Amino acid sequence: MTRALPTLLVFAIALTACSGRYMGIDRATLPSDLALLHDRASAGDQQAQYELGLQYAAGVQVPRNCETARSLWRSASTPTGGTMWIYSPPVGNGTTGRVIPINNGSPRPGMDVAREALANPALCPESEAIQR
Repeated sequence: MTRALPTLLVFAIALTACSGRYMGIDRATLPSDLALLHDRASAGDQQAQYELGLQYAAGVQVPRNCETARSLWRSASTPTGGTMWIYSPPVGNGTTGRVIPINNGSPRPGMDVAREALANPALCPESEAIQR
């Protein structure tokens, strides 16, 4: 079961990348350089999430959209990796459920620069993100 999880995760990431949509952004509408950034961001690359957020905040090559920019920055600022605990319900009669540790790689802190972008109202005011 634990060996199948990495394969399942890779499949899920590939499926997301192939679908062409990530955080409401349609890959087909992006210029080629931003489409590559979109692919990296949808695969979990925090630097790409931050940079794509900058593009949306400034309205460079895409329409300005503070809601999308702030969502991308929140993803980039979120810590990833480490151990995740998954509950497995009981299987069969008389058995009990259990909690299984899943290793998601080395813990990585979220990006400080993405947290700073979220806190900087000059880049993308929160009120503008709410209006969209």
